[in-house]
Amino acid sequence: MSDGSEPGHSVRRLGQGRPPLLQIARQTADRMLDRLERGAMDHRLEGLDLEERRAMEVADVVKAAPKGRDRQDGRDGDRGSEGEECKNERARDGHRPASTSPPPGRPPPRVPAASPSAPPESLSPRTRSGGPRRRARPKSRPIGGHCAEIAPRRIRSSTERAFRSGENGARLLYSPSETWMSLMDNMVALFRVDAQVRALRGRVDSARRYFDAQERQLAELSSRMAELKARRRQVAAAAGLLENEVATVDERIEKLRKELNTSASNKQYSAVLAEMTTIKENRRGLDEKLLAEMVQAEKLDGDIEALEGEVAERKGVRDVAKAQFDERRAEVAERLAELEVERSVKAAAVPPSELETFDELADMYDGEAMAILNEVDRRRREYACDACHVHVPFETLSQLLGGGSSLVRCSACGRILFLNDELRGAITTKR
Repeated sequence: MSDGSEPGHSVRRLGQGRPPLLQIARQTADRMLDRLERGAMDHRLEGLDLEERRAMEVADVVKAAPKGRDRQDGRDGDRGSEGEECKNERARDGHRPASTSPPPGRPPPRVPAASPSAPPESLSPRTRSGGPRRRARPKSRPIGGHCAEIAPRRIRSSTERAFRSGENGARLLYSPSETWMSLMDNMVALFRVDAQVRALRGRVDSARRYFDAQERQLAELSSRMAELKARRRQVAAAAGLLENEVATVDERIEKLRKELNTSASNKQYSAVLAEMTTIKENRRGLDEKLLAEMVQAEKLDGDIEALEGEVAERKGVRDVAKAQFDERRAEVAERLAELEVERSVKAAAVPPSELETFDELADMYDGEAMAILNEVDRRRREYACDACHVHVPFETLSQLLGGGSSLVRCSACGRILFLNDELRGAITTKR
């Protein structure tokens, strides 16, 4: 009996101690596939920095994740068949099904007694020869209609990501850049509110500038009017002096004419006649000067009259500009006050250093402190600033996607760069 039973017992011990050849081949193939996948992943990640590798790994995991609850019914309907496939696969890999019986001709394996405090999952089957426990392979779960292994630990820990299931499907949360994302959100919100405030202020300021321009022009006309009137007074005074001189000369000529008539000798007559001739020549010069002053006074009177018409017209334009300015200021006063309060709230959420940089750029570029990063060519990794249209390095996109400790600014114009929701979503889903 011992001779007949010992070979069978030896065969059973051999079968219990060593896995079947098919199982060894399958495990070897799994390890080779794992190495090939890891090599392909490393080849794809060559030449990329840390943030680009994270984005690449996130995209790979997202592609394998379920897309929301719209496929829940289909997964529930196929759960039975997929569960059977996974159960059969685990059975082929060496796992013992929970409800199956040992094959005929082989005694059931001995299982050590479990303590009352130990959970059933902590027990693992031992070989009949009493060898060490076999390390259980990671359980499989159905993802996307196939039996796939759980994602490697190194990928999840390196990117520090998490998934949340919701109505819109799996959603990525970047734990290293939560602070950065909140900062950028606050900066964009401040930028948009500041743009509205500056737009309303611009409307009021434009009306004020127009009114001020009319005031300046009216002041210039008034100044010219005062200057012309002053010159007119000077011309009138000069003409008055000339008239007095002419009257004095006329009196002298009249006196000399009387002396000429009463002269007793030729010598006296000649002297009086010579003096009268000289005085008449001087009077002729005074008459010419007086005529010039009168002509200039006439011209000044015409200029003053024309300028008075311009002043009256400019006063009418000034009054209209003032009415428009008052009306526009009354229209936007309430909304502007609300936006200024909102801007103060948004500015309080931004750190002081970043807020100071934002204010300086806003004053420098008339409110355009931030600019969108435009995508020129995704295959060639070409991106440009929307404000100055200068290409920026690809590392700028990586910084905007991965986050950082400082603001990302354009190397040409210095504006703060940010990504709009459309480009960010396209890069996250299609990369």
